[in-house]
Amino acid sequence: MNPRLFRFLVLSLLLIGVVVTGVYAVEADKEVRILCGLFKPGTSEREMDRILGTASFLDVVETRESGQTVRVVHSRWNLGRNGCRVVLADGALVSRQDWDAFDRLGSD
Repeated sequence: MNPRLFRFLVLSLLLIGVVVTGVYAVEADKEVRILCGLFKPGTSEREMDRILGTASFLDVVETRESGQTVRVVHSRWNLGRNGCRVVLADGALVSRQDWDAFDRLGSD
């Protein structure tokens, strides 16, 4: 195979990979922002599960803090650039949702 043709093919595949990864990152970022924005105080856990069931790029980690269930919603596709923490009260209702408290490294 001609070295110039081989180099062109490799660079073309690399460029396509970068573009596809960039598109996924942008879509993941939008999905996190839109879906996390839907979790208002008083939203039921069932509704939250329904909303998260529509997600394509999200990861949800559930933990317990101070007797409350906390769900950390983020995406690995956008390298953890944004996400949210949703705190569920005893009645399985959203009590609060934090953007600023999100710490990607501390959530794993």
